[in-house]
Amino acid sequence: MRPFYYLLLLAVSILLKPVNLAAAVNAKNVDTLPQLQNLIESEFAFQNGSFNQAFAYYKQRPISALSQQELARGAQLALVTGEFDWLQQLLSSPAGKSSQQQEILKIKLIQSIQQGQVPLIQQNWQNLARSNDSQGAELAWDIIIRYAPEYQSNLNTALELYAKQTDLTNSELFQLFQFAWQSNLDALAVSLQKRLSINSAEDLLAKTLIVCKEKDHILCQQKLEKLNTSDFDENQKLLLLELARQTESSSLMSRWLVSLPQDGNSYYQRITLLAKAMDKPKVDALIAEIERDADLNTFQRAVLLGSLAELQLRWSDAEIFYNQAILQKSPTTATIRLAVVQFRQGKNALAFDYLEKIQNDKNLSDEIRREAFLTEVQFNNLKPSKLNDKNNNAVYQRALDLWPLAHRIRYQYAMQLLEQGNTEQSVEQLVEILKYAPTDANVLNAYGYSLVKDFNRPRAAYKPIEQAYFIAPNRAEILDSYGYVLHRLGRNTEALPPLQKAWKITPTAVTAGHLAQVYWQLGDKAQAKDFLQKGLKLDENDLELLQFKELLP
Repeated sequence: MRPFYYLLLLAVSILLKPVNLAAAVNAKNVDTLPQLQNLIESEFAFQNGSFNQAFAYYKQRPISALSQQELARGAQLALVTGEFDWLQQLLSSPAGKSSQQQEILKIKLIQSIQQGQVPLIQQNWQNLARSNDSQGAELAWDIIIRYAPEYQSNLNTALELYAKQTDLTNSELFQLFQFAWQSNLDALAVSLQKRLSINSAEDLLAKTLIVCKEKDHILCQQKLEKLNTSDFDENQKLLLLELARQTESSSLMSRWLVSLPQDGNSYYQRITLLAKAMDKPKVDALIAEIERDADLNTFQRAVLLGSLAELQLRWSDAEIFYNQAILQKSPTTATIRLAVVQFRQGKNALAFDYLEKIQNDKNLSDEIRREAFLTEVQFNNLKPSKLNDKNNNAVYQRALDLWPLAHRIRYQYAMQLLEQGNTEQSVEQLVEILKYAPTDANVLNAYGYSLVKDFNRPRAAYKPIEQAYFIAPNRAEILDSYGYVLHRLGRNTEALPPLQKAWKITPTAVTAGHLAQVYWQLGDKAQAKDFLQKGLKLDENDLELLQFKELLP
């Protein structure tokens, strides 16, 4: 049986949308008040995640008596709860055939995936992809990507069957190429790319994806720079923007961002990029663009101009803009930014008082209120004081009294305790998080690393670090921990690849020190000394590197 969280994810992602009770409840399908009450109770059960209880309403009603919205909800719940007999009745009924045609195609595709019927997967995939123009293709893509982690093998085989069709459109070919590319079926991906219309948008995009997959940022950047932004639609531009992000080129990201329809989100991303590479003429040009954009409302314009004023260190102007935004009574992090620009102007008492007001304002969202606590910690760290540790610990405790399950706050508190040398208290906080979030890779990694580093318990540390590695195998800090704990267990040959990968992703003094120790144990003294020097260049005061240096002959 699949775990409940998987069903819940399925429900809230692809399938389940709220039923409009006002539309669903009418004289045709609800004849009595008790029946209306049953429908309402079904919806409450659904909202609470009690899917079997919610489906009971649909199971006891004749299919012919259900409205179109109820048919859709019943089909969704039947799929989630495994009521396939009811689903078959729906698909063969006049009501099911005459309405929700695309919903039925979705259900058929999901059902065939879950039952492992590969030929049917291919057939249903193709039927949905070809329904209702591009919308069907997007729906099919969403379903395939959602189910890929659990049913990868069957989906790969279905893809190969689908790819053999000789009448595929350019859009179909590209979608199949994307799935092959993401599934590391490189030969099939190249084969599909060669069938695309030469120099079509899909062909150019596919060739770019192949180049960028090699993780050669320079070649990827060159490929992206040669593309004409006007040749691609919005969805294709968004994909190219993601490739540009991989290159970490601010100018390239900005180029693709500007090519997209501009709204509050895209403007904000452009501001973030300008913050990385300050360019006054570009800032001034963006200010003018935002000021004349009639599609922005007063609140959006004020927040964006406030962010740009911050970027230019115009703190008093930023304060004016953020006050304008807050007057629009839209709960937002602009409230936090107002406190920040007050603090930047030396109005410390005013900034702290304002943060306290936010923390206690129950009309604001929990997210904004929690952010106010974390901002208070940042303010404390910016004003030197012997009481900083004590004050910050008190801030974290106040926040956790309000939100005991605020894992982000508890994690940051644990990291602060670790920096203070309170390792036992830090581990206690991490263990508390793991009670409720046992698959949090950051917490597993921090907990395991503390065990091996601070408590010299590599055997106990191995399991949580290994779990973190399986959850996030491409995170540099987790790769470093995984390699280090293997080293501490005497498994130096196994430790080398993850440490090398961590170094390639993010070179740090810590990883350099771990590599130096592993190479030394493996008998490669030259590499050990080389990484020692590389590490000291990154941090000449790293204690572990200095201790290792003292041990060298």
